[in-house]
Amino acid sequence: MNGNQRRPNMFQPQAPYQSPLAAQQVEPEVVEEAKHEKQRLAEEVQTANSVEEELTPEQKVQKFLYERHNIHPAQIQKWKQEYGQIYLLPFDDDDIYIYRPIRSIEFTNLMLRLRNMPNISDDTSDVELVKLCLIHPKLDPLQFNTLPAGFLSSMRLAIQKASRFLSDEEVASITIRL
Repeated sequence: MNGNQRRPNMFQPQAPYQSPLAAQQVEPEVVEEAKHEKQRLAEEVQTANSVEEELTPEQKVQKFLYERHNIHPAQIQKWKQEYGQIYLLPFDDDDIYIYRPIRSIEFTNLMLRLRNMPNISDDTSDVELVKLCLIHPKLDPLQFNTLPAGFLSSMRLAIQKASRFLSDEEVASITIRL
């Protein structure tokens, strides 16, 4: 540095930084328009949330099935007309099963058919029950071998419960003495 140039003093207060945009004047109309747009967006979000809250549980499930699994509500109605009551067993958001109860005559026929099968196992009877009552997805016999180990027993229990096969304790708990 030559003698005429002075080194800036770091400890001397400097003028605060001012953005070039800060020096520009914002039109009052623009500020007001931005406030209105922010309020409109907030109302839009609130409306969307209230519409979601107004859905019945059944509508929420149908929306989930349509958005995540491409199962249209009309298809659900068709299944209800064909089978009566139908149920959803979601193991997680991507692994869902729609099934129905087994009817009395179907159960009788299934038991007769199973008695005539040689070397019957619990898994075989579970597979036959699930094949009969599983509506969606349709599984071919080879796919049953690739499913998680507890799938068949969980589906069997769900189908039995929907078909009113209850434990002694469950029957006792819902029985009303008159």
